[in-house]
Formats: sequence, structure tokens, C-alpha cells
Amino acid sequence: MLVRKVAIWLLHDLRLHDHPALQAALADGAEALSFVYVWGPPHLSWGTFSYPAPYPASRRLHPLRERFLIESLLDLSARIRPAALYILQGEPHEVLPRWAAEKGISALYAHTEIAPEEKRYQAAVQKALQAHGIPLKLVEGNALYEEAQLPFPVESLPFLFTRFRQLMERHATVKSPLPSPATLPPWPETEPTGLDFLKAHLQTLPPPPERAFVWQGGETAGLKRLQDYLSGPVFTYKQTRNNFLGENFSSRLSPYLALGCLSPRQVYALLREAEKQHGANESTYWLFFELLWREYFRWLLKKEKGRFFAAGGLRDMHIPWQQDEKLFTAWVEGRTGYPIVDAAMRELKSTAWTSNRARQIVASVFTKNLLMDWRWGASYFETALIDYDTASNWGNWLYQAGVGTDGRGFRWFDPVRQARLYDAEATYIKTWLPELRSLSHTEAYFPTPQVRQRVGYPAPIVEWQPSLQRAKDTWYRALRGEPTGNQLLRLRADED
Repeated sequence: MLVRKVAIWLLHDLRLHDHPALQAALADGAEALSFVYVWGPPHLSWGTFSYPAPYPASRRLHPLRERFLIESLLDLSARIRPAALYILQGEPHEVLPRWAAEKGISALYAHTEIAPEEKRYQAAVQKALQAHGIPLKLVEGNALYEEAQLPFPVESLPFLFTRFRQLMERHATVKSPLPSPATLPPWPETEPTGLDFLKAHLQTLPPPPERAFVWQGGETAGLKRLQDYLSGPVFTYKQTRNNFLGENFSSRLSPYLALGCLSPRQVYALLREAEKQHGANESTYWLFFELLWREYFRWLLKKEKGRFFAAGGLRDMHIPWQQDEKLFTAWVEGRTGYPIVDAAMRELKSTAWTSNRARQIVASVFTKNLLMDWRWGASYFETALIDYDTASNWGNWLYQAGVGTDGRGFRWFDPVRQARLYDAEATYIKTWLPELRSLSHTEAYFPTPQVRQRVGYPAPIVEWQPSLQRAKDTWYRALRGEPTGNQLLRLRADED
């Protein structure tokens, strides 16, 4: 008698809890179950837009994110037994259909992706599977809300986050997360599944730097981090969230959410339990607030599709963004001459992470002072972050570049003022800029030319106030539809 074999194609859902695709497969009568992950595009190759040399983006994973991913897959392989995990290498639309046909898979399940590139891969796999008579069944997952719960069509998503938040809080309820299955149908085969490749590759990756917070990949570690954070630190989150250093000033859940080791509904459910036990406050609400921001960017990406990645953003603004390799390299390497910016960029390069406040500051300087093409910044973050998430990363960069959904006009961050406010003793700056450790904290915020020369720290690559005014004038001209920068030069050339 034939055994009904069903497989789960893993993408951003490396867990057993709150896994709608898995639950759908079990409800489909799976008698033998396997999971499959493709070690290849879109995560390990570059698309049509990239930033310049000397940072060729041949692969999208920072080594520490790669380590986190492998640890997550190895953790999942242990949690799913007696089911099996297969690791395939290659193009998904080539290797998945061939593997599914060889194994006699009756149906392949996956969570519906929302980013254009991932959607194209899912469509290509679905088409290739049809030749073998194997359906790819896509199920909603990885979000706080299902599309049917939205109190508006996706096409009518509010442009402003505040309106989105108000409508969701008033009209939608987060569903309880689906429990992890008590048991899974066993997979009958015992041949190698590709785990040896993962283990061998893991040994080639550099260890986390000593100064960095170390994330252990996987659902097991993610659930532990969530429980630890909700046992105490979450109750002061509103007061600590703008800090730069420490283990608990931030939830540090984002890498687990990005790879789906945790589901947002699980985070929400356990947050509500913590509030019942210890009382809700402004800080616990603020963690939910951040989950709502993540959710908003997901639905915004689904609505806007390709415009999410366009130079003019969601406002179709014609801004003459610069694509200057020297400025870009100075920013990436932490040599802008603005200490808080350079500290954040060096931390990012070393640890694959920097705080939310730091990300806003460096993005502001990149777009509002250097007037650099914001897509270069977003693309670099894609390869640099351990917690890279398409919707959150590109949505936040749109917002900081002034071509997204910020309704308050041209906004910026003063890097010196931000350092004084949130790094009062310059501890963070001195942690990542050793050349400034001999300075007083007031000197370290923004050293004088004489001090810079003495300690070997670079002069600012742009003057802050004039560069900000240039960007501000350019932005408001673009908003009014007036010629800006290169456009104005072309018009004058045409007149000649």
C-alpha cells in the first residue's frame, strides 16, 4: 500500500509552533512527513540591483547570519524527529521538483511569501511541480494577522502607520498561535539529508566577536530568549529601547522573527500572559507597538510591490540621489567623521547588528547629509544584518529617506545631539572607536580638528548643516514637483 508522503518547503518559518503550513499538511492526511530547505537563491545570490565595489554582493548572508541560519536548521532537524529535514543545493525551481518527484511526494506545502523575488521563486516552483503532477499548496503564515482580519482591503491600506495602528487595535484581534504538534508522521528513509553539509559549512564560519551579544539560532533558543525577556526586562523596554549597549535594553527577538524561529503571534500571546501575571504597562504596550510596525511594513510591501524598491519610493519623488563609491565606502567602513555614525557602522560590520536608534541615525546621515541613493544603504543592510527582513528593512529605509510613509515632512537626526542624548558618557562611541578612548565624553561626541589630527580620526566627509540644508531644499522641491539637481541641469542643457 502506498504511503502518502507530504513535504514542507521551508523559507522564513524554521519552527514547529504556529506553523499553518505544517498544520495544513497534517490535516491533508500526511502519513510520512519531511521538511526541505533550499540552500541557494534567493538568499545566497544577488538580484538585479546591487551596490558597488568594493562590496560585491555575491551572497546575501553576513557570516553571522549564515551561522544563525545553520544553527536554526540543525535545531529544527532535531525537533521534527521522526520526520526528516532535507537540505538541497541549487535553484529552487530546479532542485525541488526533481527531489519531490524522486521521493514520491504527494503535495508540497509552504507559507505564502510577500516579497516580489520570493513570490517569483514560488511561482516558478509551482509551475515546475505541475509537470510532475505535484501541487504546491500555499498557506498564510508568519504574520500577526491574516489578510481576512484586516478591516480594509490590502489595496486600501492606510498610508500612515498611525491610522493603520488605530484601525487594527479597534477592529482586529490577534489569533492564538497554533500549538506545536505532539508527534509528527515518521519519514521512512534513513539516507543522508544534507545535514553533514551544514555541519561542515558551519565549521568554516568565523565565530562571533567577543564584544558581541551572541544569538544561538533555532526555535529552542528563540523560545528561551522570549521567556527570559518577558520575565523582567520587557517591563522597562520603553525606557531602555534607545540605548546602544547591553543585553536587555532591546528584546533582541528580531533575528528569530526574521527566520521564523518565532512567530509574531507566539510573541504576542506570551506577552499577554506576562502582562496578566505581572501587570501591563507602557513598556509592554511598546513591544506590541513594534510588532505592529513590523506588521504594517509587511502589508505595505504586499500592497506596493515593486514601488517598495524604487528610487522615488512610494511618493514617486524625483530626487537626484548620489551614487558615490567613495562616500559609500566611508559610510560602510565607519569613517564619516561623525563618531556615533562610525561606531554604529563598525558595530554592524563586526557583529551583524546595531540598535534601532543607531539604524535610524546612520540612515538619516546617509540620505539627508550624503544624499546617497537610499537603495544602496538598504542593499548593504540586506547583506550585513543578522535580522534582515525584507519588509522591515526596505520599509524603514523608505521612511528614513523621506520617500515612504512618514507624514511629518522632511525629518532628520542630528548625530551629535543623538550621541549626547543616548550615549551620555560616550561609552558606546569609545567601545567601537578605540582611537577616541583617550578623549573626554564631550570631546568624543564631535572632536575638534586639532583633536582629530592628534588621535588619527577623520574629518567629517560633509559639513552637517550645509549638507542637511541642501537635502532639505531638494526634498521640498521634489515634493512640489519642481526640477531638482540633475534634472535642473538637464533642463538647462536642453535650453542651450
